[in-house]
Amino acid sequence: MGQNIEVGGQVRALRWLDGASGALTGSLEGLYEALRGDDDGKDSAFVLEMAGGDLAIEVDVREVGDPLPPRPGEHPFAHGRTPVVARRALPDRPAPVDATAALTRTLALTVLPDASSGIFAGARGEIVVAVPDFPDSGSVVVHTSSGDLWLDYLERRTARASLQTDLWVDGVRSTGRWHRAGGKLGFTLELHRPNVAVGWYAGSLRLDPTAHEVADRELVETT
Repeated sequence: MGQNIEVGGQVRALRWLDGASGALTGSLEGLYEALRGDDDGKDSAFVLEMAGGDLAIEVDVREVGDPLPPRPGEHPFAHGRTPVVARRALPDRPAPVDATAALTRTLALTVLPDASSGIFAGARGEIVVAVPDFPDSGSVVVHTSSGDLWLDYLERRTARASLQTDLWVDGVRSTGRWHRAGGKLGFTLELHRPNVAVGWYAGSLRLDPTAHEVADRELVETT
């Protein structure tokens, strides 16, 4: 039987074009990086198989409104820095948010000419669809003193400038204490100008009692 632990605390983050960088405090402490889409931050793609050939499409989730900056080379919260300082202790009930900080998501469907075939080889074009409630997804890695906790996430807008994020533990990629763990977390975030998100996290983690043994054995096998 694994050990179940309840976790919760505060989230502070800065949002980027390809995700976010943040810090968790509370019962789960560490810096985290969120990557939209694939782990490398690249857009997702698919192929439409039709009679005349294959049409390769790249899907890019964009945000229209206040432009988000690119991710910096170094984590903004590293070395004890606090780029996001709470104006006051977060209340039990969130205060009214800055509605002007809201963004609208769009889906850009872009034809990939080199990946398409048949009559679609070399084809070009793009369709942009405004989808304000389109959920965002990707991966999060939390760097803790006990190892790296990897999670897959699905983020949706619950109000004009609020986000609700559901996160599921990926025990295979997690390391140290979190190796082979399971469970689910939730982030409730408020958005503020220009790219700030603050709020709470809470959830339950299920730990594998043999995690340290497995992690040590895998380390020996790779050396």
